[in-house]
Amino acid sequence: MQRKSETIQALIQAGRSATADTDNDSVLDEFVLYAVKMRQLSSRLLQAQDDEPRSIAQNLRDLTGENLTALLMSLRRLRGLTPERDQRRRVLLRDCFSLVEKTADEIRTLSYVLHPPLLDEAGLAAAVPWYTTGFAERSGTRVNLDMAEDFGRLPPNVEITLFRTLQECLQNIRHSRCSVAKICLACSASRVLLEVADNGRGMPEHLGRHAINEKPPMGVGITGMRERVEKLNGQLEIESAAGKGTTVRVTLPTGVGPGALERGKLPPESGCGRPRAPPRLDEICIWEPPLPPLNSETNPPGRHANPIKSRSNTTGGTAYAFCSSLHPEQVRMPIPRIWLWRGMRITIAVAMVYCAYLALRQGVGAYQARKSTPAALEKAIRWDPGNPEDYDALATLTHQYSDRENPAEVVRLARAAVGASPMQADYWADLGSAYEWAGQREGALRCFERARDLFPMSPDINWRLANFYVRDGKTGPAEVALQRALLGNPELRRPAFALGWGATSDNQELLAHMIPEQADVLLSYLNYLIATKRIEAANQTWAHLLDLHLSFGVRDAFPYLDALIVANEPERLEQAWAAMVERFPAQLHPRVAYPNRIVNGGFEFEILNGGLDWRVLPTPGATVRVDSLNFFDGVHSLRIQFDGKHNLDYGSVMQYVPVHPQTLYRFSGYIRVEGITTDSGPRFQIYDAEAPSKLLLSTENLTGSSTWSPERLEFTTGPETRLLVVRLVRAFSHKFDNLIAGTVWIDQISLNSAE
Repeated sequence: MQRKSETIQALIQAGRSATADTDNDSVLDEFVLYAVKMRQLSSRLLQAQDDEPRSIAQNLRDLTGENLTALLMSLRRLRGLTPERDQRRRVLLRDCFSLVEKTADEIRTLSYVLHPPLLDEAGLAAAVPWYTTGFAERSGTRVNLDMAEDFGRLPPNVEITLFRTLQECLQNIRHSRCSVAKICLACSASRVLLEVADNGRGMPEHLGRHAINEKPPMGVGITGMRERVEKLNGQLEIESAAGKGTTVRVTLPTGVGPGALERGKLPPESGCGRPRAPPRLDEICIWEPPLPPLNSETNPPGRHANPIKSRSNTTGGTAYAFCSSLHPEQVRMPIPRIWLWRGMRITIAVAMVYCAYLALRQGVGAYQARKSTPAALEKAIRWDPGNPEDYDALATLTHQYSDRENPAEVVRLARAAVGASPMQADYWADLGSAYEWAGQREGALRCFERARDLFPMSPDINWRLANFYVRDGKTGPAEVALQRALLGNPELRRPAFALGWGATSDNQELLAHMIPEQADVLLSYLNYLIATKRIEAANQTWAHLLDLHLSFGVRDAFPYLDALIVANEPERLEQAWAAMVERFPAQLHPRVAYPNRIVNGGFEFEILNGGLDWRVLPTPGATVRVDSLNFFDGVHSLRIQFDGKHNLDYGSVMQYVPVHPQTLYRFSGYIRVEGITTDSGPRFQIYDAEAPSKLLLSTENLTGSSTWSPERLEFTTGPETRLLVVRLVRAFSHKFDNLIAGTVWIDQISLNSAE
């Protein structure tokens, strides 16, 4: 790309050739109008760059800020409604409150950094001290501001240009590793000076010193500053050397607005301030310093044979003049369209080639990473060194499958993953694991908590943090982390319950601080306690579940009732069933007909297959269903049909019945048989659920066919009998013809105390 002075010189020579060799006035008109349009477009683009941050900042303050404020007010109100004893909810509310406050502060800071309202309301005199103070606090760089106390207001375009330039300079200072920055802002009657200096590492020697009219290969930020300064006829100077710091100096006139060139006006000292229509070449020149008059005395002899060449058109009086005495650095000329197109094509081609190169490296890296071997992952890192997944995967493999322990290498790889993606919580957690493996527990704790801060409600992050807390002996924080893990991932519930019991054996503490007050989580915890045979903790959890009045289904409680049956706790079983009847009156209350201790004895309701209702166990060779065509009383009975292919030892229709010891009971049930084969037919049986040898009774064996007939038993329970089993049985037949077929119906079964 040619330097600016060479480009301008070429354009001037092209303009001279155009006016010297052709009589077509439209060539010059089109050339000049094109240049003016380019200037206008550049001005609009810069204005749009200023308007966009202002609009975003205003929306952040007016919309997002107001919503966060409303959320804070709601959280305060909710905190006031939460009782003091409910510490778990208050801790969660405090965490939410802190997170919203932090977000509101960050939104407020971001909106002010984008466009401080002080700049529009009070000008540079207030905005610059405020911004530099905030920059010093955020970056840790000491900033010395030299600015007069009575620094007044400047035109808005001058103030915004100076402020954006200052922002860009301070942004660059953040990367210069400097400890002190000095800012000088001074204003005279016609000029304003901004100087920003630092003691950082500076720029390389070949980029060290550039004036406004030079274009070194620098970043987009410096190019943006140059465009803003040129727009206001100002001057930008950069002085820098490697290791000696950088000084940026901006000088702007205070009396020329950004629209002066667009309106066809020039500074008075140029001597060319007369408006002309159509615009001519001399109207797009930057006149600084003032140019000498265009006459024969100021033009050196022999420089041009015809310094001013004019020609009249049909409208009369319009002269076209080229400023032949101007130096290239004093004139800014538009670039011809064909050059722009060529430059754009070259830029796009270079960008596409570079993108293809990057894509190739990333593709090869991804191919190697898919092999998931240490050697392949090392190749993937060499091909795509910016991909944090490869570092993290290699660190994990080295940690888990390496033949020799090398914690330092694992830490190095995990740190590289975090450095490539510092906002990824998983990488921080992996770094914490690496530090823990290396014996650096403090570093591990910081990394795990940093991962938690990045993703507060992640179940996996909280699960790993909770494990670390337990290993470190911190029970309280571990319970809080486990609670978040339980809320987020149901698959972690059983491991989390086991980890909680590993941290403490106090079930009440776990219920108060770890187990969330949600029905599904509490029921999962209840089932875990049942499976691990912690029946007393299960009783506490069941009482806690009922006290919270949470919503759950009838069948959700059956595992707990079965655990009470296995544990031979009929009193608790009867209490739990009574609580269920009270909790689900529409579903359970009609089934209970005290003093009859049989639930749903007439089979008028759906068989729940659990609790204290009937249980029907699937058995090959027997089909059980509720029959609405044959019944003794009511509208239903229970029908059991044998297929004649099995010699069954049947007892799959049963019910558990709590009773009192040493009490006289009378049993009654109606039964009907049809086509029952073999010598062993169906009958009712009653026995002690814990010790059948202490109490075992049966009615008569029925075969063939018969109508409805009552079967009755009368007995007294023993001193230790508290739970009976009532069931329909058919004993195994020892005859040659032993395959049972036929159908049996049962109905209106009851068991009442005779005392």
